[in-house]
Amino acid sequence: MTYTQRRLGPMSRVFYKEAVGCFIVFDVANGSTFEGVTKWKTELDDKVCLNNGRPVPCVLLANKVNIHSFVRIKENVLRSISSVI
Repeated sequence: MTYTQRRLGPMSRVFYKEAVGCFIVFDVANGSTFEGVTKWKTELDDKVCLNNGRPVPCVLLANKVNIHSFVRIKENVLRSISSVI
């Protein structure tokens, strides 16, 4: 957990309030950012839902996919996690 995440953690509910959609972005060159994807989705689902009670829809965005030499995460792993999000 980064310093910023620790510092802003208690305020996160305010940021999520009335959300109707979400972007979760990770860096394909940094595996630890990908490992955080499910954590962010779980945190969002725990703190907010749509007015009808359904989870807030999310779009999973992979950063740096155009730099093929940086890609550290296998495509099949990306596909499996994207089906959960």
